[in-house]
Amino acid sequence: VLKSAKRDSSKYFEAVAYQNLGICFDEGPYYDSSLYYLDKAIPLQKEIGNTWGLAKSYHARGAINIILTRMDEAKSDFAEAIRINKRLNNLSALAANYFRLSVAYPYSGEYLLAHQYLDSALALCPNIDDLDLCRKVEFQHALLSVRKFDRSLYERLDRASNITDSMYVVKLEGEVLGLQEEYEAENNVEEVRLRRA
Repeated sequence: VLKSAKRDSSKYFEAVAYQNLGICFDEGPYYDSSLYYLDKAIPLQKEIGNTWGLAKSYHARGAINIILTRMDEAKSDFAEAIRINKRLNNLSALAANYFRLSVAYPYSGEYLLAHQYLDSALALCPNIDDLDLCRKVEFQHALLSVRKFDRSLYERLDRASNITDSMYVVKLEGEVLGLQEEYEAENNVEEVRLRRA
């Protein structure tokens, strides 16, 4: 896709290729490769005004920065994703942004912030169709509540959550914004076709 996009001078598909490569490499020990490709996607998405893809790239990069315990960078990435998703009124993506932060903050001991982001995600759940995400949000809420009463159980549940969570993130990043990206892709294919004609 990247080769074809460069041949056809399609910045949209070039950005999509970089973003997808970034998401493909978002499992250790390939985080540096993931960040490399996402860092290529983001400027292109800004240049062409692909706000849906830009929010997704910021979310993906923020998630990796959390794993690498680069919390300042992660906070910055998620702040951008949240700002864009609020503007787009993309409630599912916004809930995913809040949820990801609610999972991250306990690792730096910032439980109050974790609860605040989790409350924001919970508030959006009745308005979105992503049942998987809402189940994750409910589980995280229960998990943080358990911590108050039984730290050992909290730690065991947290470890179990992380095993399923890594699979969930891959699924989420592949599905969130999917319909919007399909729409944009169709428009860009038509644009390339017209340019070739």
